[in-house]
Amino acid sequence: MTVESLPLTRVRETTVDVVVVGSGTGLAAALAAQDAGLEALVIEKTEYVGGSTSLSGGAFWIPANPILEAEGAHDTLERASRYIESLVDGAVPEERWRSFLDHGEATVELLRRATPLKFSWAREYADYHPERPGGSASGRSCESRPFNVKRLGAERDRLRPSGMAAPIPMPITGADYRWMNLMVRTPRRSRRSPRG
Repeated sequence: MTVESLPLTRVRETTVDVVVVGSGTGLAAALAAQDAGLEALVIEKTEYVGGSTSLSGGAFWIPANPILEAEGAHDTLERASRYIESLVDGAVPEERWRSFLDHGEATVELLRRATPLKFSWAREYADYHPERPGGSASGRSCESRPFNVKRLGAERDRLRPSGMAAPIPMPITGADYRWMNLMVRTPRRSRRSPRG
């Protein structure tokens, strides 16, 4: 079945509580609305679901979240505050980035509760600037564990094709991809045993 053969939903007139424009990260807003007992409508300009989120690795960077805590990251909102403050250096209103930090735990809990996805810490995927105050060389990124898209049935064909093709035909995580990429780049000499 192709995307062209899937039926489109045509809305002539409807009343909803929340309209979400875009089906990438916007789907999290629709989940939040539904979780709050509101009716959401997601509108998407393309035939695919996923937006630019599907073109990225799909990880999320939310400091001091429950996944990090469960996996022993020892992150704190105070460290994350120092890090963000050093990066934005007044270019973003403080109330905006503090709100991001203040709502991070609830956002991760919503994703865990409202989706079948299982998440894990992408350990050693360092913050982009780990040398800055509050930065983390161990990282704060989390990603979904491999998910069997066959569970989506016919809706699977609506997923935006990924911009990142796996080097082998199997699900891989960001950590897997990093190690596989290093294997390809290792000079031949280092793969030989040392001569005596």
